[in-house]
Amino acid sequence: MKPSNYNFVFPFKAFRILSLLFVLYILLVLGACSNGEEIVTNTSEPNISWLDPYEFDFTRPVILSQLEFTPYIPSDEALSGFAADASFLVQTVEQVHPIFIIEGMLPEEYEDMRDTFLAYSKNYDITKENFVFAAKRYLTTLRDGHASAGAGLFAYRDDEGWLQRMELSYLLDIEFEARNNSLFLRDEEGNPTYIEVYYIGGIPINRVFDIISRYNFSENEVDLNRNRAIFSRYGALLERAGAENIDDNFIITINDENEIFDIKIPLNASLRYLLRNSAVAAGFIARYELFDDVLLIDLRMMELGDEVNKVISATRNAMNDGIRKFIVDVRSNRGGTSVVRHNLFAPLRLTPLAGNSYIVRLSYPLTERYGEYHRPFPTHNTAHSVHTQAFENIRNAEDIFISVLTDNETYSAGTQFAMQVQDRGIVGNVIGAPSRQSPHFFAGSLFFTMPYSEIIFAVSSAYFRRFDANADQLVVWPDIITDPRDALYVALEYLAGR
Repeated sequence: MKPSNYNFVFPFKAFRILSLLFVLYILLVLGACSNGEEIVTNTSEPNISWLDPYEFDFTRPVILSQLEFTPYIPSDEALSGFAADASFLVQTVEQVHPIFIIEGMLPEEYEDMRDTFLAYSKNYDITKENFVFAAKRYLTTLRDGHASAGAGLFAYRDDEGWLQRMELSYLLDIEFEARNNSLFLRDEEGNPTYIEVYYIGGIPINRVFDIISRYNFSENEVDLNRNRAIFSRYGALLERAGAENIDDNFIITINDENEIFDIKIPLNASLRYLLRNSAVAAGFIARYELFDDVLLIDLRMMELGDEVNKVISATRNAMNDGIRKFIVDVRSNRGGTSVVRHNLFAPLRLTPLAGNSYIVRLSYPLTERYGEYHRPFPTHNTAHSVHTQAFENIRNAEDIFISVLTDNETYSAGTQFAMQVQDRGIVGNVIGAPSRQSPHFFAGSLFFTMPYSEIIFAVSSAYFRRFDANADQLVVWPDIITDPRDALYVALEYLAGR
């Protein structure tokens, strides 16, 4: 109880000290901004997630007659540097991307996040790395796993004919698996373990996951776990989340059978997406192999060229020899062009070859750049012209059976191949693990170069829909779920019984 003779005295000295500390804090924050660093601790803007199929009807997209947002119109102000790049990126995106002409798809936060990006780009001493991250953040509003800015995935052939990647990134020299909102180690062979990761560089895993979603849109839960496993190794993202980098090493706190301890993991210059079953790791794009009365078609990329042509020729010969059972392996196939699928369906005598259900936004950049390729598309004078195509069931006159092998890395045109088998009346099945590509997705990427930094970015021009309106609209689930490493053996055993 307060004594009766108590007199309150205001603590002016303490108040002055606290005020000084507060001013110093504000100066530090402003200093961080002046150095071009994005304040990633700001949680007022939510991370953009995939649409809920219970709230949005993917099977019946409505083309807008009027836009649902206020387009960006550049002012008369002369822009230079990264501000000019940001203006060019936003104008291009809003002119080309289909999300702006489909009712109910654009996040309500789009305009605020766009304007934040444009304002941030005017920072006088912004760095190139920070600008790329800010651009990636803006692009997440498109709900498009194909939209990208910055370092790309470029392939080339070395003198020995092996497929290589050109872009290097600094990654933790360890592999992870993400599941159930947690992160676990993989062993040296890439097998998942129960060794859970609690902290990386002193920050909790949920903070790492949050910063990953801030800059990388995930198509579905499979894609989310895949992005978490890969980008939890990415040094630049970890530092952005606040993880401590000690001489290119990060301290990782793990739980191994209830024993918690720290391990030190170095950063290495690694091929950015060196996947164990990818074209890079395998050293080929396409190959074939005959197993008695079954032809295996192994496609690591949907890329036209001599390797695919040899596979198509072998498929035609197999059909002439009476082979009617096929395995198409698209595990870790990151996509490419759907023309590969069309060319492969031709010797299988499956008709019609075309079967995508899609909406293409006929923007000027699309028709200017690909007018010959998109010859059937009508001419137009408006950015809101569209071309739509519904799908038709395939006629399987030769009674063939196709087993398609998928894993969590199957993406884009690789996922489309599996959907063709499941949804278009082909007698066949899908074996393996679910694909990280949503069955409805934006694609048909157009690539542009920013005027100042010469950063390359990709913008989709088409929206693809799932053929089967009654199937899962977020994930392509295999008919037979198994460890992807065993999928080939499971498929051969299944076909042997037919």
